[in-house]
Amino acid sequence: MNPLTLAMLWALWCTLHSLLIAPGVKLKMTAILKKRMRFYRLFYNIFSIVTAAPLVYLGLWRSEPVIFAWQNGLRFLQLLMLILAGYLFIAGARNYDGPSMLGLRQIYEGDHCTQDAKHCQLEKKGILGIIRHPWYTGGIILVWARDIDTAGLAVNIVLSVYLMLGAWFEERKLTSQFGESYRQYQRQVSAFIPFKWLITRLGKK
Repeated sequence: MNPLTLAMLWALWCTLHSLLIAPGVKLKMTAILKKRMRFYRLFYNIFSIVTAAPLVYLGLWRSEPVIFAWQNGLRFLQLLMLILAGYLFIAGARNYDGPSMLGLRQIYEGDHCTQDAKHCQLEKKGILGIIRHPWYTGGIILVWARDIDTAGLAVNIVLSVYLMLGAWFEERKLTSQFGESYRQYQRQVSAFIPFKWLITRLGKK
């Protein structure tokens, strides 16, 4: 497949993925689905996986010249990147509400703590006290920790931009929800790279 075509398909997937979870769309879907809206998150996740699977397949089974390969000493750096990405996903999962993110809590409990709920508390423990977006950071690291061909480069750029924009939109929602508390959190904790955490740590020595 043409590298540009594959990148455009991923861009379309990213756009659709973001659109379906946008507050305005969710509000309209709530008016349409009413009580059945509790299944929305689960079907959203299923739809995202099913539509992404063919794109992943196309990416894995193409045959193009590699323009960058993790070879020799760089293999160790690649391994460190994969370990770091795995750590960020695991550490983030300890602070996120897994059942809600999967869409299961909504089905059984109805009311739950989401970014739209007024009774939620701002979580700042664990990895969230070091960086604000461990999963987005882990995702960006993961997409670049592989050998890169022409199509892979285009797709990596699309996915990296998507993840960074996703973090930006999430920040807007959290700022709207938590107001000054979240703005203070932004001033204290870095988004992707823990510069502020490192400066604080070094300042205590």
